[in-house]
Amino acid sequence: MSEVEVFLDMFLNESGMMMLGIIGFYALCLSLVCLFCDKNKLQNTH
Repeated sequence: MSEVEVFLDMFLNESGMMMLGIIGFYALCLSLVCLFCDKNKLQNTH
């Protein structure tokens, strides 16, 4: 139970939320770049 409480404290902490937001934003950008690259590859092959 203590591990869960520590995780919740870290998750609810402002710095934790900021880190989560940065990670989410980075993942979103990375997925968009991958989609863009895939579209370019498809256009180049066809």
